[in-house]
Amino acid sequence: MLAVLFLAGYFEVSIEPANRNFDTRITIVNGSAEAQRARINVWTDHDQPVLWYTTPIETHGSKTISMRELLVNGAADVCASPGASVPVRLQEEVRCELTVGCKAAGCTPRVGQRHAHAIGYVTIDAVADCMDLTAPNATDYATTPGGALTATFEQIANGRVIASGPLGNRLLPRPRMPRDPLARRPPRACPPLSPPPPAM
Repeated sequence: MLAVLFLAGYFEVSIEPANRNFDTRITIVNGSAEAQRARINVWTDHDQPVLWYTTPIETHGSKTISMRELLVNGAADVCASPGASVPVRLQEEVRCELTVGCKAAGCTPRVGQRHAHAIGYVTIDAVADCMDLTAPNATDYATTPGGALTATFEQIANGRVIASGPLGNRLLPRPRMPRDPLARRPPRACPPLSPPPPAM
């Protein structure tokens, strides 16, 4: 595992549109008088990065990321694309990787385990460049000191917080999760993806 500023414990998110039972919320706080940039990296439980973006944190400000809103609705405050959401096709691919454990192109090799919910973990780094799209497992992935940033998490299950606390640079244990009556068994392969957007 790479050295990271914050390592969020395993998130668990219900992905059915009508099922809001499970969510993980991560709050990042900037304690300095200078704006900061936080790189959000989403990984499968097989340590494969599947989604990453950089978000601005204003001076003495904070930002809360709902993993359900990110994975189900594409809600991401990306500093390089203000107002844009994660593209629908990419949302579908990421949800498949975090539930089925497969890429859209197939299951060889697997990128994760099969789960009824989207399960993985998040790493957070301080970075200098909004436009850097380097994968977080690449050898040339660059971070900056992030002493001004702190972070906390909440795991919500069936309408209540079952785990919470500060984030550090060690993986937190996965809390014991109650049963979700609305969760469905994941398919054995990715469903067909939405067509790509038309070329401009």
